[in-house]
Amino acid sequence: MPEVHTLAGLKRKRAQIAGIIADHEKKARHWKAALTHVDATLRLFSSEIDPETIPAKRMYRASRYFSGDELARFCLDQLRRASAPITAGAIYGAAVKAHGIPTDARAKVTITERILRYMREKQEAGMVEKHGITHDAKWSLANADFNAVLPLLPDDAANSR
Repeated sequence: MPEVHTLAGLKRKRAQIAGIIADHEKKARHWKAALTHVDATLRLFSSEIDPETIPAKRMYRASRYFSGDELARFCLDQLRRASAPITAGAIYGAAVKAHGIPTDARAKVTITERILRYMREKQEAGMVEKHGITHDAKWSLANADFNAVLPLLPDDAANSR
């Protein structure tokens, strides 16, 4: 009779997922209607505008592990402290230790993707350099001299006492 419990659990899970999908579809219908109204208003102000040519803006969810620009500052700090170019995985490993981030696969993928997104953004701005082309590419600050002696940062000085 264990399959009765399994079937009941699967039915509950299916009902839950179907409910989530129905809720998202309802929200999508709402936003599509709002988009239609904005498109119509755009056409009223300028008949030459084709709203379909306006690219969608990617939506980002807030991180529960980093607030505001904390991840950005953490990434740059790790690059400053590194004695050689480092991988996004190494930055994630430091974040696990510093912020108590879980080490499960989902958190690793999510945080590492955010780190890589930030690194690519700063690469385009000329602040960091990418060394390599694979998923194991390494990152460094632009024009970093790894032979130079770096001064202690204020929090390093406090920790060394």
